Amino acid sequence: MSRFPTIAVNTVTYLPYSLDEALGGIRAAGFRWVEIASIPGVCQHIPLDMDDTAIETLRRKLASAGLQLCSLSSHTDLTSKEGSRFAMRAISLASRLGVSIVNTAVGGPSNENEDESLFLENIPEIADWARRSRVVLALEIHGTLTATGRKSHDLIRKVNHPNVKINYDTGNSLYFADTPPYEDLMEALPEVVHIHLKDKIGGRGVWNFPPIGTGEIDFRRILDSLSAADFSGPMSIEIEFTDKGWPSLAEVDAAVVVAFRNLTRLLNIAG
Repeated sequence: MSRFPTIAVNTVTYLPYSLDEALGGIRAAGFRWVEIASIPGVCQHIPLDMDDTAIETLRRKLASAGLQLCSLSSHTDLTSKEGSRFAMRAISLASRLGVSIVNTAVGGPSNENEDESLFLENIPEIADWARRSRVVLALEIHGTLTATGRKSHDLIRKVNHPNVKINYDTGNSLYFADTPPYEDLMEALPEVVHIHLKDKIGGRGVWNFPPIGTGEIDFRRILDSLSAADFSGPMSIEIEFTDKGWPSLAEVDAAVVVAFRNLTRLLNIAG
């Protein structure tokens, strides 16, 4: 997929399944990159407190699967002291794993009513830790304060730190704000370092995130815009299915195959 050098799958796509099952399905579909989820209490495919032995085991596991790690997904509540400590542990883990991006959200995985003042109070220490660790903290389009690219861009300007940027989620701008991702992504792009390619069916509050290319988002338009802007950061596919919950492992594997085939077609590259 030469137009974009790093296209991965987030293991949150395999939320109820093991890391081994996720890595197997992702590589079998044709992908060569992975974003691993370590979201406390939600999807923790690796713990935040991995020791050197566990990290070496993970490296061997990735090498055996033919996959490279591009980013760490670790949503914690940055408006709380506990969540901030979790974020700093995630940053430390990413540094030890040799990856430079940690994707997170202001209010964590489920809090949509974030307190901006508390976030702005906590973020300087986290951001400075990220700088010392040579990691960028990427705030996802998620919740209230970062519901759209424009709002995220405005918040990033308030933070005003080179190690705090944006992870643009193409499905979440619709889910949280009923905002199509096209122009909204372009408004945020100067501060975007990572993208979640996530399809969507339905408007605000409708939990329906099918494989890329099977929903309502025009990914040809998105990819062409990113190519024209010379965006070369990591992009990770997320499939979060519907509010009925996760399907069987075989169905998840099949959905990842569909995503790979559709993305390959969109990029006009033979499999």
